[in-house]
Amino acid sequence: DVYEGAPAPVVAILSVVPKIAATGALLFVCYHIQTRYGVRWSVLIAYLALFTLLVGNLSALRQKNARRMMAYSSIAQSGFLLMAILNFDLQNLPVVLFYSIVFVLGNYCVFLLILHAEKNRIEKIEEYAGKGKKYFWWIFSASVGLIALAGLPPTAGFTGKFLIFTQLWEQYQVRPSALWLNLLIVGIINTALALFYYIKIPYFAFLKEENTALQTETTSKKLRNFPVLALVLALLLISLFLFPSMLMGWLNSFNFALR
Repeated sequence: DVYEGAPAPVVAILSVVPKIAATGALLFVCYHIQTRYGVRWSVLIAYLALFTLLVGNLSALRQKNARRMMAYSSIAQSGFLLMAILNFDLQNLPVVLFYSIVFVLGNYCVFLLILHAEKNRIEKIEEYAGKGKKYFWWIFSASVGLIALAGLPPTAGFTGKFLIFTQLWEQYQVRPSALWLNLLIVGIINTALALFYYIKIPYFAFLKEENTALQTETTSKKLRNFPVLALVLALLLISLFLFPSMLMGWLNSFNFALR
């Protein structure tokens, strides 16, 4: 309800910043507790990640409002962030940061479209029908963001989820447990499941005919501004897929300095 009622720029911040900050804090706190006292939190966090993924994705599937869909999407993304910190090793920090950066870029691509679409009184997903022809670059940029959040190539979202799944598989190899394997399988299934709601906006925008009853003439010009920032973010997401070392090299250096 807060996502639906608050201004779009505020929602864009709320959707990513608190989750990334909480994940970072959890990683450092649990790492130090585990190092000093030998208390392992992995099983608890694994079950929390499972629950978060399922609740976020299953709830997002039912949404017809773009904002509410992104609200539940951000819950599901939190589940992947929890998967990234499962063994509470600071060596995994670059993976967490890489995924967080992709999460931010993808989310802002989508919310830039939502912000400008709402100026044209477009709120429900079905109201994007036919808009891909008129506002191609807006929808294209948001589509790249949605594909990145879904974890598909050719975006850095694929790289981020691949790193998380690889990390989880390595953990399973070191400490074989049905829980890690189940979490890996559920993560992959949820990645496929998320695609069904992430493609809704591109599907309606490019493949559905516009409903003339929903057209508005008074504000239609507001959506025609060229989306420079959204395109820059979209190109970054594609570039980080093609050249992930461009960011991972810097993150590894940052992690080394931090340690």
